[in-house]
Amino acid sequence: MRLVLFTTSYPYNASLEQPFIERELPYLAKYFSEIILIPQVCGEKIFTAPIPVKVEEGLCRSININKKSLMGKIINVILSRAFYNEVISRPLIMLSFPKFLGLVTFITQAEVIRRWTEGWIRQSGISIDDTLFYTYWFAQGTMGLGMVKRKIPRLKLVSRAHGYDVYEERVLPSYWPCRPQVLAALDKLFLASDHAKEYMTVHYPKFSHLYETAHLGVQDPKHITRQSEDGIFRIVSCSSIVPVKRVALLLKAIARAAELYPNQTFEWRHFGDGQEKAQLRETARIILPPNAQCVFVGYKSNDSLMRYYKEFPVDVFINVSESEGGAPVSIQEAISYGIPVIATNVGGNPEIVSDQNGILLGPNPSPGEVAQALLTLLNDSQATETKKKGSRSVWQKRYNAENNFQAFALELYTICLKNQ
Repeated sequence: MRLVLFTTSYPYNASLEQPFIERELPYLAKYFSEIILIPQVCGEKIFTAPIPVKVEEGLCRSININKKSLMGKIINVILSRAFYNEVISRPLIMLSFPKFLGLVTFITQAEVIRRWTEGWIRQSGISIDDTLFYTYWFAQGTMGLGMVKRKIPRLKLVSRAHGYDVYEERVLPSYWPCRPQVLAALDKLFLASDHAKEYMTVHYPKFSHLYETAHLGVQDPKHITRQSEDGIFRIVSCSSIVPVKRVALLLKAIARAAELYPNQTFEWRHFGDGQEKAQLRETARIILPPNAQCVFVGYKSNDSLMRYYKEFPVDVFINVSESEGGAPVSIQEAISYGIPVIATNVGGNPEIVSDQNGILLGPNPSPGEVAQALLTLLNDSQATETKKKGSRSVWQKRYNAENNFQAFALELYTICLKNQ
C-alpha cells in the first residue's frame, strides 16, 4: 500500500508543519509500505523525517514557474470547469472583487496542482488501486486532487482540516471557494475537533457522512512539570504573535494581576514570533509593574519547548485566542506535562479545558477577567494540584498520540483497501 501525502512545505522548513506531521508519520508507516511526500513549497532547509520517505519536488517547481506567468493564470481560469461551476452556484461572488479575486487565485493554484498530478501519475506509473492520496490541509491541494479524481474516479482521496481551512470567518475575504465541489470528491474529511466537525455539518450538511473527528495528539513525555517553589508565579503561552491570538490581551491581564498583588512576583514567557512582537515588547516595558517580568522567547523548535517543560517550573499555561479551529497542539503539549490551563471558550478549546484541568474563560474576556483567573490558580494551591492531575487525565483520554494516530492510520489503510 502506498500513501501520497501533499503538504504545504514539509519536509522543508517554509511552514510550521514539522512537529505535527512528524508525530504522525511513524504510525502511517505501520500500514503503508511506501510514503511519498509532495510539498507545494520547497524551502531552504529540509528536515530528516522520522521514517524513510520519498520526497517529490516536482510540484513545488511547477508552482514556482506558474507564479511568474500571468497568461498561464488567465488560461487556467478560463479553461476551468470548476470556475464556472462556482460562479453559477454562487453568482453574488461576481459582485465582490475580493471574493472574485480569491476564487481566481484558488482555481489557478488548484489547476496547477491538477495538471502536475495527472502528469506525475502517468510518468511514475503508480497503481491507483493500492494508493491513497492524502492532503494535510483542506485547501487548494485538495481541490486540485479532486479535479484529478473526476477524471480518475478510482482515485481515493482524504484530507485533514484544522482551523483556517475550516472556518470561512477566519480568512479575508470570508469565503472558501468551491467547497461543495471539493467535498464531492472526498472519501473522508478528518476534522481536528468536534467543533470543526459541527461547523462543517451546519454549513455543508449534504456531506455530513464524510466528516469525522480525528484529534491530533502528543507523545507521553513521561514527566510532570513541577510547580514553582520560590514565590514566583510562572506563566507560559505559546502561539504566533498575530492579532487572532490576542497576546496583547494577555500582557494587559498579567499587568493587571501584578498591580492587584504588588508583593507577588509574576514571570511570563511567550514562545512564538510574529508581526506584533516589537510593539508588544515596547508596551510591556511601559505597562508592567516592577513585580512582573516578561520574556518574548521568539520562535523555538518543538524540542526546545519540551525541554523547557522538563527543566523549569511552570504554574499555568494560557491561551486567549479569539478563534481556534482544532484542539490546539500547544495546549495538548501542556496538559501532557500536567500543567493547568486557562483558555478562552472558542473552537476546540473547550474540548481540552474545563474545571477538571483549568479555567475556561468566555470567548471575549476582559484583561480583568483573565487576571482573576490567574489569581484564582495562584491563591488555591490545592485546587491547582488537582487540576495538574486533571490535565494528565484529559491528555491520556483524548490526546495521547499513540492512541489517536494509531486509529487514524488504521482508518486510512481501511479506506485504501476499498474497491481493490
